[in-house]
Amino acid sequence: MPTQNTFCNLAPLYMMQIRVYFLIVIISSAMLWMSCANESNPSGGPKDTTPPKLMTRNIADSSLRFKGGKVSFEFDEKIDANNIVVETFPIMRSKPKVVVNKKTLTLILPDSLLEENTTYKISLGNSIKDIYEGNPYNSLSFTFSTGDVLDTMMLSGNVWKANSGDADTNAWVMLYKKIESDSDISKQKPLYASKVDAMGAFSFSNLPNKEFYLYAVGDANKNLKYDYPLESIAYLSTSVLPVNNLNAKIFMHSFLEVADTTISKSVADRWKKNVFKGFTTNIDTTDIKKRSFDITQPITITAGNKIIDWNKSKIRFYADDVLDETGFVVADSITNKIKINTEMAQDAIYKLVLLDSFATDTSGEYKGNTYTFRTKKESDYGTLKVKYATADASYNHIMQLWQNGNMIATQIIKDSVVNFKLLNPGNYVIRILHDKNNNGVWDNGNYYSEKMQPEIVEKYASEIVIKANWLNTIDWNIVEKNK
Repeated sequence: MPTQNTFCNLAPLYMMQIRVYFLIVIISSAMLWMSCANESNPSGGPKDTTPPKLMTRNIADSSLRFKGGKVSFEFDEKIDANNIVVETFPIMRSKPKVVVNKKTLTLILPDSLLEENTTYKISLGNSIKDIYEGNPYNSLSFTFSTGDVLDTMMLSGNVWKANSGDADTNAWVMLYKKIESDSDISKQKPLYASKVDAMGAFSFSNLPNKEFYLYAVGDANKNLKYDYPLESIAYLSTSVLPVNNLNAKIFMHSFLEVADTTISKSVADRWKKNVFKGFTTNIDTTDIKKRSFDITQPITITAGNKIIDWNKSKIRFYADDVLDETGFVVADSITNKIKINTEMAQDAIYKLVLLDSFATDTSGEYKGNTYTFRTKKESDYGTLKVKYATADASYNHIMQLWQNGNMIATQIIKDSVVNFKLLNPGNYVIRILHDKNNNGVWDNGNYYSEKMQPEIVEKYASEIVIKANWLNTIDWNIVEKNK
């Protein structure tokens, strides 16, 4: 049996174990309390995909006689205070201040930012998100008037690229109340601005019954100004009055204005780019057995910079190993291209030999190279037949065939059927140039000096698929937009 001395010897050990036990209990309790005190995203269970829900707001939408102050929105959960974007229409001198406190977002609109008898639309888009999962509230906006009535007029339409008929998806449409001089759109912001959608469409609502001047600018730096000559522009020659529905469409056609160096000494500096040294050709030399060269196209040498000089005797073309001197060699200093036009046989081997210093551009002389290739044969191509009808024969309509951003072929429409033969397989785009001055080319517009609108190019609604050794026929009734 244990003696009294044994218990005495064990007592300190028991006391130590008791102290350790109580220490563990205290630490565990403290950790539990801290975990309860700190908010965190609950773990486990399905992921929250529900956006915040708007519970209350301190002013009703479409309120009248608003004199400024705080506009608050309360949600059912805490919202993220970062990256909140506020857009105002018309555009205010400065952005309203945004304050986020847990579940409540408050916009501070001092009366100094507001004009009398004006309808405003405030949009926060999809920038309001819950604090945990980032689920966005969809398109929060509200409208109010500082006067006794709410403006309800509208404007809508589309912006197309004048030289292609494509939707100009980079355009911002801008509304000005009055333009004192042409340079105003480069110096001051508009009253209203809206980015077009993927179809080039735009719309404005809650406009006053007053005339506006419309512009569309490829606003690359997002300063809501026209940075000539680096950005595209479209404009209406006259002012327009808003309407009471969105059915009356406005069509605008954008273009990149040719720089006039007499306008500003800095224009040349703004067009400077990094110099590319060297040249490229449209010849594929990867496999001599592959029929790769298009016999309908010239051999093209593209210089990296402006061509200063070239030597025809150092550009040599061979059919197999026989020198072919029937080709017509031309150089274009505007496009920086040297082209060799010659008739080539189907499924035949050719060789282009470029000797050293065959050409010189602003970066220096070129070193030569040799390119060996094989041409295609007729069964490698497809054919496209376009049946069309047009209502206006007072000027030329020119049909253009495009592929990968390059014009492949063009024909003046003289009959009800246009045929394109020897087409490489692939997807094509058909366009019609409405050649108002019958000069055979697309004429650019001009805003600053002559106030001249560009000629219009329209595009067929869908791409055309061409297959090898195949005929594709389509019908197209041409109706010109905004003659």
